[in-house]
Amino acid sequence: MDGKVIRILSDTELVINLGAKDGVNYNDNFEIYEPGEKVIDPTTHKNLGVLDYVKAEVKVIELHPSFSLVSHQTTKTETVTHNALNVFAQSTRDRTTTVTHTLPVNRNQITPLKIKAKEIQIGDPIRSVD
Repeated sequence: MDGKVIRILSDTELVINLGAKDGVNYNDNFEIYEPGEKVIDPTTHKNLGVLDYVKAEVKVIELHPSFSLVSHQTTKTETVTHNALNVFAQSTRDRTTTVTHTLPVNRNQITPLKIKAKEIQIGDPIRSVD
């Protein structure tokens, strides 16, 4: 399902032009992206597809018939144990955050994408994410 950013409410909330009439549901995920450049195999010179630049992943937090309010949210879960006054009164709960790790790459072979605008703008395309 594809649409566009139609309004920027704040640095945490956007309005997109897809809503319940389009099949959008509360908590659906979307990517805001910049259409990318072709990826060419250096040996065969075959076009392998397009590498889009994903500006952000957002989730529907408010649903309307023809538009939705979306916000950026990330997750990682870990269990935390809290000690009480005695050993029998321990409690546990889950805490959620996200971690990204670096890869051991040859820095001389890095070729960054030619991104026109990293900032989210009105008119940026969006697509649903499973």
